[in-house]
Amino acid sequence: MDSANTKPSFLRIYLKTLFLIVFFFIVLIVAYIAMNKQRLMPAPEHLVVYGRDSCGHTSLLRSLLDDAEIDYTYANIDKGFIELEMWIKLGWLSGDTVSAKLPVIEYQNNIMERPLVGDLLAQMTKKISIKPKSL
Repeated sequence: MDSANTKPSFLRIYLKTLFLIVFFFIVLIVAYIAMNKQRLMPAPEHLVVYGRDSCGHTSLLRSLLDDAEIDYTYANIDKGFIELEMWIKLGWLSGDTVSAKLPVIEYQNNIMERPLVGDLLAQMTKKISIKPKSL
């Protein structure tokens, strides 16, 4: 009779714990999405730059975009799930991609790896009518 009384108690504790873990996980996901809404769901004409602070190519591209006053969102792949997000967009889940050349650019639903800066700026200024200051 003693064991019959402990089983429901254990089951209740187990279910409550499981519920709390799932609830906490959902709260974390919602907070992550809310904090990164602009990068996760950008407008098609918005530029997203995936890279690392320690990458010279990424730093150069970001400084040129800043100088040209082109609005972009920087996604540091050393933080959270951002690297996984980049790999998914590159086709990592399909097995097509095993490496990437930083920076990875997402612009108008196109993914580019380490694009030539002049070509990228020319493409962007043409499509969104931004005139860069001077490069």
